[in-house]
Amino acid sequence: MMKNIFKTLKLSCLALCFMVIILGHGAVKAEGKYDVNPDTGKPYWYPEDISSFEDFNDYDAPRVVDVADIFTDEEEERMLEGIKSIQDDFNIDLVVFTDVSSYGLERHIYAADFHQFNGYGFGDDFTGSVLFICMEEGNRGWFTAATGSIEGMYANMDIINYLDDRLEPYMRNGDYGEGVIDYINNVYGLYGMPEKQSEETGRSEPSDIADYYQGEDRPIYNAYTGDFGPTPFPWKAATIGAAFVALIWAAIALAIQKAKMRSIATQIEAEHYVVPNSFNLTKQRDIFLYKTVRKVRRESSSSSGGSSGGSYHSSGGRSYSGGGRSF
Repeated sequence: MMKNIFKTLKLSCLALCFMVIILGHGAVKAEGKYDVNPDTGKPYWYPEDISSFEDFNDYDAPRVVDVADIFTDEEEERMLEGIKSIQDDFNIDLVVFTDVSSYGLERHIYAADFHQFNGYGFGDDFTGSVLFICMEEGNRGWFTAATGSIEGMYANMDIINYLDDRLEPYMRNGDYGEGVIDYINNVYGLYGMPEKQSEETGRSEPSDIADYYQGEDRPIYNAYTGDFGPTPFPWKAATIGAAFVALIWAAIALAIQKAKMRSIATQIEAEHYVVPNSFNLTKQRDIFLYKTVRKVRRESSSSSGGSSGGSYHSSGGRSYSGGGRSF
């Protein structure tokens, strides 16, 4: 009997250790180092002495850190699948981080600090980005901070606005998990598209990348199917073509019906169309039939109208670029 009990406890301990390892390498909720240090007023992951901090790579750190607890387990799994695809196919790191506050720091600084002080990024230049979502009342918003070889790309506000335009509806509707999954998919598409080269320098330029990515004829990429697929026929051309064909058929039908008609001589005076003494008005009243209501959208003061961002440095002195919005 005792032997069976010890065996059961041993298996339970092994299972628990396995779960801890899996969570530690994938997604986590709030843990000790993400709690607030009462001495500094910031999370424990902040170094006590930033001036003596030495950069490092932590390839085993969780890539989804949901301190604010706004994602489901299923959503986190899907995020990790997309992040792993980006890491494997492009050797670019990505981490999703949520928190209940930015602890007195601006969101772009807090995002960059989290990325640097927790060892994210690949290679000697720590190439990668972090999507930080802040759920603090009165300070809700998100920010993408990027460094390393992709820093120049994220300094382009056309690209930032493209990503944020697609993320914003999800954030405002409270569909945080689905929004981040779509964001990761768009980031994969951004990295995977063919780069256009500048005629002047012969090198790929961020502005050219943004122009291409926003074009109607760009190949459509899906991170979960792993395929670009054929370039779609431009939808405007298809719409105009369909309308033109419909117009031709309508003209033919109208001509056929008109040919069947026989003209009748018109009368000059209206009295010829009235039967004498056939209309007697005995009662009259005004009847309200309907009303027309016109709704005009009024923009709220909290609407961002565009992303804010640019190039800057983290508290640790590393160079970052990016952008974000409030919601």
